[in-house]
Amino acid sequence: MTHIPGITPDYPPEGTTHWVRVDGVAKQVFPEQPLPITNPESRPVFAVVRDLTRGVPEALGQALTKALDAREAKGIATYGVSLQSHNGRDVVQDALEEGLDLLIYLTQAYIERRVAIVVVHRSLDLVLELLTLC
Repeated sequence: MTHIPGITPDYPPEGTTHWVRVDGVAKQVFPEQPLPITNPESRPVFAVVRDLTRGVPEALGQALTKALDAREAKGIATYGVSLQSHNGRDVVQDALEEGLDLLIYLTQAYIERRVAIVVVHRSLDLVLELLTLC
């Protein structure tokens, strides 16, 4: 979270939605991030994910591979490059924002009786863990 020196308003700055007060100080929860960059330390994240998922049963593994391929293609279409490590962005902030989306969507799925509450709780645990890293 970004601390803005000298700004401790009772309310967030007008027109903003991503501010909270922590210990009496206004902090921006999701500051704008730069576009991703590449550098010599970069590693291809999708290749590492594929290595981590090699033990998945074949039918699920094929579905996962297709989903990962589609997600990687979407990222390339959006950013012009596949996701790389050390890309100049705050990876924990990115993960927290995506984790919050996951929690919200899984809660909707629970309300619509498409997933069990335990799945929502797992996503909540993940979001809480990510918050400790901010």
